[in-house]
Amino acid sequence: MHGIKDMDTANAYIRETFVPDYNRRFAVLPKEDMSAFVEVRDKALLRDILCVQSERVVGNDNTVRYKTLRLQLPRAAHRIHYVKARVRVHEYPDGTLAVFHGPQKLADYTQKGQLIIEQGQECSDATRFSARKSVDMMDKGLTPLDHIPTDQQQSKRTINVL
Repeated sequence: MHGIKDMDTANAYIRETFVPDYNRRFAVLPKEDMSAFVEVRDKALLRDILCVQSERVVGNDNTVRYKTLRLQLPRAAHRIHYVKARVRVHEYPDGTLAVFHGPQKLADYTQKGQLIIEQGQECSDATRFSARKSVDMMDKGLTPLDHIPTDQQQSKRTINVL
């Protein structure tokens, strides 16, 4: 087609023939001279706009599964847990992650799924222990709820009194 047999010839054809012809046939002059682009005032917002966003449902163990990771949600002062809540995971270009519930950011994580506690951010000992215990358990191939007996195991421990 048009004698194109390699990438350089194809690029030359696009630049010298196709684009000028396309613009000649379809270009429309703007009604106004000023730009339609609006400057972003808060550049920090771009980070959350220009990232991969995936919706997830929080599991019964208060973790969010994302790819091969399990992200343990820290305890929150205003909510006991997020079990069954719909959340959004943001994956940023540097590989770090964040979990959001609506507009509220619940936590930040490293590429490996470890909770990031920012300097000056309050974190209770219980949250630190819970996150560390969850990571330790996941390193052993367990989920945070694997230590809780199943219904079958629980029934073996129950004494039926009539």
